[in-house]
Amino acid sequence: MNVDPVLKLVCFKAASPLTKKRIIGRLKNLCNAISDNFPEVQHTNQIKLKHLQYLRNVWFARYSPATVADYERSLRILTEALGKEEHWLPPLKLVKDPAKGGRSIVIGSIRSNARRKRVGW
Repeated sequence: MNVDPVLKLVCFKAASPLTKKRIIGRLKNLCNAISDNFPEVQHTNQIKLKHLQYLRNVWFARYSPATVADYERSLRILTEALGKEEHWLPPLKLVKDPAKGGRSIVIGSIRSNARRKRVGW
């Protein structure tokens, strides 16, 4: 599966080149795992919540907890790049609790103002 459309929407704010390389590799692994297990998904815009739930529940089971944490961060980035974070993060149990703290978000997704400009036609 070609992940270039997703990578165009990912914004690496202050991430190091090594971090960028690792995240891009993980995003490619996630998308390839989806296309291997769901042959009908050929493009990133065809990814649905059930595919990400499969990754989280089945595919992550073979990795260590540290690796799973890294892939969960990449899964969050993928969800944000697809523009589905509002509806998909709660079922994936990836919603951050601000009271717990945690890592600051260095990598996000680029948003377009095109929708806001079109309102009021």
